[in-house]
Amino acid sequence: MSTGIYSAVTGMKSKERELEAVSHNIANASTAGFKEVGMVFEAVMSRQEKNGQTDTMIMPFNSSEEMFVNHEQGASQQTGGDLDLAIQGEGFFVVQTEQGLRFTRNGRFKLNDSGQVVTTQGHMVSAKSGQLVVDGASVQVSEDGALMVDNEEQGGFRIVRFNEESALEPVGNGLFKAPESAGMQDFNTPQVMQGMFEQSNVNVVKNLMKLIKSSHAMESYQRSIVIMSKIEEKVINDAGKMT
Repeated sequence: MSTGIYSAVTGMKSKERELEAVSHNIANASTAGFKEVGMVFEAVMSRQEKNGQTDTMIMPFNSSEEMFVNHEQGASQQTGGDLDLAIQGEGFFVVQTEQGLRFTRNGRFKLNDSGQVVTTQGHMVSAKSGQLVVDGASVQVSEDGALMVDNEEQGGFRIVRFNEESALEPVGNGLFKAPESAGMQDFNTPQVMQGMFEQSNVNVVKNLMKLIKSSHAMESYQRSIVIMSKIEEKVINDAGKMT
């Protein structure tokens, strides 16, 4: 494969990854607490041997990619729901899943048949101690996450923060996995707002523009590959006729 075709194929694959990320953002634009993802591309050095010496050059479209998450806070939408909660500023709710603890900014909770507070997917929401259970008519959640049922405290929502939010790994449904490098710590002074939830931070217009731009770039790469392949084939055929 020629250098030109290799560069075009690599560039096309990079744009394909970008299209996947942008499409994922647009599909989750209305998902509560969703955080926009993006791709960072970096040129890779290519080394070639020539006349006994090593030449180093940057391939223009030969790049490595890395996904990042934009943790900027989304706008709050008021609902009046007793179990709709939004964290203002830093902090994450803690969720119990079959794969272990996960973390989310999506505070749209509900009750299961046992009166336990769960996510919309049915995962248990962690308490500071014990379980979050609602057995009463009146539900209030204070700014620090304490749960009051019929004016009696029934524990509180466990909220954590991270020294390195960039280390969090998205695992779907607005949930994050936290490696040790994220530096998790319990957050005892959060600012929790009841009766509202955090919307996604996806800028739909910006992502639609990226979608169009990346699609056009993919088409350009595809055309380039076809043209260069035909040129390469012609050169090989012409060389064969001369021998």
